[in-house]
Amino acid sequence: MKPLHLLATAITPILAITSLATASDDSTYGSLKTPWAAEVSEELPWPEYPRPQLVRDSDSWSNLNGKWNYAITEKGSPSPKSWDGEILVPFAAESQLSGVQRNVGADRELWYQRDVDIAQASNGDRVLLHFGAVDWECEVWINGEAMPVHRGGYDPFSYDITDHIKRRNPQEIKVRVWDPTSEGEQARGKQVDKPGGIMYTAVTGIWQTVWTETVPASSIRAAYTVADIETSTFTIHTETAGRYSPQLTLKATATLDGKPVGTASGPANHPLDLKVSKSKLWTPESPTLYDIQLELISSGKTVDTVSTYSALREVGLAKDSVGQTRITLNDDFQFLLGPLDQGWWPDGLYTAPTDEALRFDIEATKKMGFNTARKHVKIEPARWYYWADKLGLLVWQDMPSANGATFNSIIQAEHQISTEAAAQFRHETNAMVEYLRPFPSVIIWTIFNEGWGQHNSTNLQKWLMAYDPTRIVGGPSGWQDHGHGHLADIHRYPGPAMPDTIKDRALVLSEYGGIKGQLPGDHTWDPKGGWGYGADTAAQTPEEAAEARNERYRGINEELKPLIRAGLSAAIYTQTTDVEVEINGLLTYDRVGYKFAPEWLAKEHAPLYNIDKKQSKPRTLLPTSREASSRWSYTTNEPSEGWEQPDFDDSNWNSGLAPFGDPDGELFPVNTHWVSEHIWLRRSFEVSDAKIGDLMLQLHNNDGVEVYLNGVLLRKTGGWSPFYRLEPALEEAKKALKKGTNTIAVRCENNSQGIRIHFLDLGLVDFQ
Repeated sequence: MKPLHLLATAITPILAITSLATASDDSTYGSLKTPWAAEVSEELPWPEYPRPQLVRDSDSWSNLNGKWNYAITEKGSPSPKSWDGEILVPFAAESQLSGVQRNVGADRELWYQRDVDIAQASNGDRVLLHFGAVDWECEVWINGEAMPVHRGGYDPFSYDITDHIKRRNPQEIKVRVWDPTSEGEQARGKQVDKPGGIMYTAVTGIWQTVWTETVPASSIRAAYTVADIETSTFTIHTETAGRYSPQLTLKATATLDGKPVGTASGPANHPLDLKVSKSKLWTPESPTLYDIQLELISSGKTVDTVSTYSALREVGLAKDSVGQTRITLNDDFQFLLGPLDQGWWPDGLYTAPTDEALRFDIEATKKMGFNTARKHVKIEPARWYYWADKLGLLVWQDMPSANGATFNSIIQAEHQISTEAAAQFRHETNAMVEYLRPFPSVIIWTIFNEGWGQHNSTNLQKWLMAYDPTRIVGGPSGWQDHGHGHLADIHRYPGPAMPDTIKDRALVLSEYGGIKGQLPGDHTWDPKGGWGYGADTAAQTPEEAAEARNERYRGINEELKPLIRAGLSAAIYTQTTDVEVEINGLLTYDRVGYKFAPEWLAKEHAPLYNIDKKQSKPRTLLPTSREASSRWSYTTNEPSEGWEQPDFDDSNWNSGLAPFGDPDGELFPVNTHWVSEHIWLRRSFEVSDAKIGDLMLQLHNNDGVEVYLNGVLLRKTGGWSPFYRLEPALEEAKKALKKGTNTIAVRCENNSQGIRIHFLDLGLVDFQ
């Protein structure tokens, strides 16, 4: 499915899926659909094998997607005796594609029921019932017999139902789901009861494939591999289920392009080293995958066979020529560039309409010249990661957040949550890591985003770094950082910027950009439009708006270059597509239109991957208060015109030492009291050599700031960051720097809506 790009004006109408239930007064909002909505089968949506990382033959499984009976009842009510209608599984009740499109909420429960035919197991085989994901608390009955309750909205889970199957079909499956969404402490990503801004519609119920599988009495339950590129060896970790015998052995056979390249055997449930004779590394440009067949053998007889795959791929950290830590792929420095990928769909919400739609997002990302996607506070079905593996897209994986975005998350570095909620979060994080471990495209874990639900972060980061030492573990993304994790991470809108040099951690910009853009036609969730950073105004023609977006994107992209030279390892642009009222995507929410021609984007991005990493050491031109006592002239009364010019008379201004801010605030120590809405500062400094390379503003502030060098605008920026950052100087300001005396002038504002986080400190540094 190929979308149009730039100035699409005529869109083929999209046929809606037939409604399965009558709308009610609790209907959710939204009628926008993707082109794939018309391709959704009501008889068997999502027919693909759901577990590509561990495949058995086609006769072993049965897909239970399709129409189920449903009812929404008051929380705590008994199983319903009648049903409200039919729901299309695996689409959440709030979605259009479910045919229901109703809110459930924390005070109600969603029930499912279906009669299915399941063959009796024989020869000791076991029958498993699998759920790809159900949000959030799920209880299942098989022919009236209850299974253990599962809690967690993102990890797959299974039941052995062999002993609960009747001799005669049909078998009744009944499911109860409760999801507190924003009323609870559980991991929920960006779901809220009242969507708006950067938070989206709630998702309740089954949202991934439901299926049954017949497995042998002794079977392979799970497998993942760890690659050693130096020795061309896969270490295979397996876990068996069912009957256990010390004599169980595992045989592994690797093939490349259909030809055998290695075999190994050893005890089951123990690591097995499989060396391959032909070594081809996996990269985004050449995503080579090895097929691996695993055989479980008992007393010389093969009792179970599964197929999996892996890649010769290692991710790590190394220091460059000046000692700055950078990200590596296969022992080479690798700059990561990609979009923030939220994985939302206007018609299916959490669930893409089809596998083709899921694949399209990855293909579009690659087409635009990106090598990475940051999967944002959501876990995808296994097939998304399979396509990332197969097509060559590096994945930076967030854990879904608990609690939402609030101003308190700025000053409250660690949330106070219940002991039970903390244990549940740890349990779910562990389950999600186990689920995604087999996929070689996944190279980074992030536990917390922007302080949302952030708790016990140091211990959780240390645990995950030890639990999976084969991947990078980020610090809290863009927010309060405690010095742990492999990454120092900031967000800047529109940006770009980078954390100030921290030698022993890789420096990343995990959110920036977000340029607003709206194409002609009906492609928005809300007909009234939406929001983003930097408007293409209504007064502009579509052609003018497109050109304005291009110029803004080109300018931001150019500013990444000096940051990469200075040590930046990754940049994540917001975002792949529009999402609900956010219209700052690279594509429209319905995936019909590109905001920028993808070929143009790929050409703009290409130079970023080839920037020389052998930069000179930074040279401080104007120190921040961390390096030296820094005295400024300042006023909180608006000065007269020309205050930014070198010859302005500031003799009647006050004098104070940086940092400036609120001494009663909860974040940073300050030297000079400042709590008003605005402050203006000036000072002079000497430069012995005006020859510069990449001039950077070294800054720590809240909200908007304008900085002038010798009367020329050096940088205008805004927003909060968890630590000092670097932002590139504008070209005209670089030219204004001179040998001898220079003057820097600053205007800063604070509009923190009652939260006391006034803070300002800055300096200048040059990278040559």
